[in-house]
Amino acid sequence: MGLVAWFNGSLTFVWCGFVAPRTGLLCAVLVILSILCTTHPVAAASFAEEGVHKLYEDGLRLFHEGRYKKAIAVFDKIEALYPFSQMAIDGSLVAAVAHYELGNYAESASLAEGYIDSYPSSKSIDYAYYVRILAKYMQIPDLGLDQGVALEVRNLAYEFVRMFPNSRHLGEISKRLAAVQQHLAAREFMIGKFYLKRGGYIAAVKRFRTLISAYPSSAYTNEGLYRLVEAYTALGDHKSAAAYLSKLDEGNVWRARAERLLSGEKNCAQEVGQEGTKEGDDEGKSATPPSSAAAGEEAVEDAQRESLL
Repeated sequence: MGLVAWFNGSLTFVWCGFVAPRTGLLCAVLVILSILCTTHPVAAASFAEEGVHKLYEDGLRLFHEGRYKKAIAVFDKIEALYPFSQMAIDGSLVAAVAHYELGNYAESASLAEGYIDSYPSSKSIDYAYYVRILAKYMQIPDLGLDQGVALEVRNLAYEFVRMFPNSRHLGEISKRLAAVQQHLAAREFMIGKFYLKRGGYIAAVKRFRTLISAYPSSAYTNEGLYRLVEAYTALGDHKSAAAYLSKLDEGNVWRARAERLLSGEKNCAQEVGQEGTKEGDDEGKSATPPSSAAAGEEAVEDAQRESLL
């Protein structure tokens, strides 16, 4: 199961004259291919070069059979021999999905971008945007590395939501966006705690404030507020500490700890900093990851393992 497994159920796919019942695995792409076929049916009347029709048919058949490497080779040949043909453009989108299925995510994203640039008015343009986002999504690195790709995916997802509010792919893009937001929040949280543990309170404040303002609904929000109380208390700024304490809901475990910290209970900050959410409330467990803000990484990694399309 992979990118092409977009929805469950059955579908009768008309593939340039070939009719076959399909379920699950190839449904999304087969729908796209059927649209492409109706746009330019494989017939000699459409193109002078009869050879391109045979190549295109062969490429679709190989893709349909799951022989992705061979399908890619055929579409590459079409691109080389007939670079300005509509079939070369459409074949590039099929090749993008084939590369995705093979784990060639950079190539998949590149081909999807080429399709977007070359065929912006296509009926399948939202699908091309979708493929590009998911191919880039699969390249998001661990939290310890630069998160430029994650930021790019977030921006592309926002663009998709704005451009295609009625797309059938909107739900999946929204899920990926939520996972990326969690991932980026985890990054800010991880760096903030790094500074906090080393006494870099001003740097920690900057990170936790970014966390709260940019990702207010993340799993790290409540502990982030507590860490701001902790950092401001260490800086002697009790007014700011109290202001952030007030943002924590009554009954929240982090509010209780912040209140104990401000009231001077023994080593509360050190206790929580070392043990995180060892006390078994569910909210605390989700807020403090076991290492390197692992919850944010897991949000992306779990989604990367899913069948996305």
